[in-house]
Amino acid sequence: MTETKGGNIILRRVDVPDHVDPGESFEVDALVSNGAAYINPWDGDKCGLAPPGYTIEVDFHGPDGATRTKGPMCHTTTEVGTRDETYTATFTAPEDGGEVEIEANVRLPGSGMETGTESAVLTVAEGHVPTPEPPGNDSNGGGGGGLDLGGAGDGRTLKLAAGAIGLLALLWVLAPYAQLGASLSGGGR
Repeated sequence: MTETKGGNIILRRVDVPDHVDPGESFEVDALVSNGAAYINPWDGDKCGLAPPGYTIEVDFHGPDGATRTKGPMCHTTTEVGTRDETYTATFTAPEDGGEVEIEANVRLPGSGMETGTESAVLTVAEGHVPTPEPPGNDSNGGGGGGLDLGGAGDGRTLKLAAGAIGLLALLWVLAPYAQLGASLSGGGR
């Protein structure tokens, strides 16, 4: 946590994702607070009337020297506690894996005052690792292509066996009606 303006403008933290793939876009969040109870009307950084605030810019420094600036914007006060706002910038992860430090700094352009930087470490995967498919999800429609009634299976084997038993039971029940239909149509002679 860093601060400026007598402790009124606070850069609380910088947040990045836990990890990203090479070349993937990601967002960086900077949580900024304004804790001023009063702002002098002649302050060069003052903005707004009701509620008043400070004009700020949030500078982000990302991978490969990339920078982004959010603002200028008026970060207003609140009557109780601090007014917390999250400012976001989007970057692209480098193609090389490893750890990358991402930084943010809050600057007040009227006076040139700054909070100083806060940083977070982003982990970029060493290479794209494909997500494995669940077992039995191969292109031939199942695990091994044959009917395996002896193994534990993944539930599909049991469903197939139950379906086959159900079909046999249905045919057994309907068999007398098939003979009756054949005799009525003249095919039972």
